[in-house]
Amino acid sequence: LAYNEIGSIPDDSYSKLQSLEFLDLSSNNFEVLVEDTFQPLPSLKTLSLHNNGVENVNMFAFRSLDQLESIDLSHNKIVFLDAVTFKSNKRIKTIDLSHNHIHYINGVFENLEELGELFLPENNILEVPKDAFTGSAALTVIYLQQNAIRRIDEEAFVTQKLLTQLYLSENFIERVPKYLLQENTLLISLSLDDNWIAGLEPGTFSRVKELK
Repeated sequence: LAYNEIGSIPDDSYSKLQSLEFLDLSSNNFEVLVEDTFQPLPSLKTLSLHNNGVENVNMFAFRSLDQLESIDLSHNKIVFLDAVTFKSNKRIKTIDLSHNHIHYINGVFENLEELGELFLPENNILEVPKDAFTGSAALTVIYLQQNAIRRIDEEAFVTQKLLTQLYLSENFIERVPKYLLQENTLLISLSLDDNWIAGLEPGTFSRVKELK
């Protein structure tokens, strides 16, 4: 259903698609995702809403998708996501929110135990708080480049012990907390280029010995 003019889903549109696992609604005209938008699709595992005009996401828009593993919301106009937006999607492995207008991520990606890849480049994120990814221990790749990040909490990545790739280039970061990467001993790739970093404290990278 990609590349159409669909802007909403009538309640009975998928009444006979209880086993549908993949749905591509990219390049349509969605502006608002209402509560339980995809309730008739309990088996959905992959959902793409790439390149729509989505501005508003109801906090319970994806509540019925407890089998969801991958969601693509990139290239939209999303400014805000409630902290409970993905709380029902316990099997989610990949979230792509690149190219939106998101400012804050407090708690949005917290306690998603199977989340492995998170794409957040080219938003307007201002900081990476302590509760950004708490409990999402399976995260291996986080993309945060090309945002407006000025501050990163020292404990922002403390539960990401499997993290191998972290991209923070093209932000406004002035300081890298000394113990920011103390628990990320498997980190292979780290990008901090094009920031405002004036210096680094001794020992900042002492635990990330796998960097290449």
